[in-house]
Amino acid sequence: MEKTVVIAPGISCEHCAMAIKRALDKMKGVNRVDVDVPRKKVTIDYDPKLVDLDGIRRTLKDEGY
Repeated sequence: MEKTVVIAPGISCEHCAMAIKRALDKMKGVNRVDVDVPRKKVTIDYDPKLVDLDGIRRTLKDEGY
């Protein structure tokens, strides 16, 4: 298991946080997602054997973050 923190400047509210969590939770290998709205940080616990950081970033970008 690995943990990464991604800065997502587009986060502005709890709705954004829920959209991010919903999108990342659908990814196979993502085990936990925490969104810190005020700091615009997304902390992700994931299995690098099942998903890579580029895929996570792509999903965030596709969601508009």
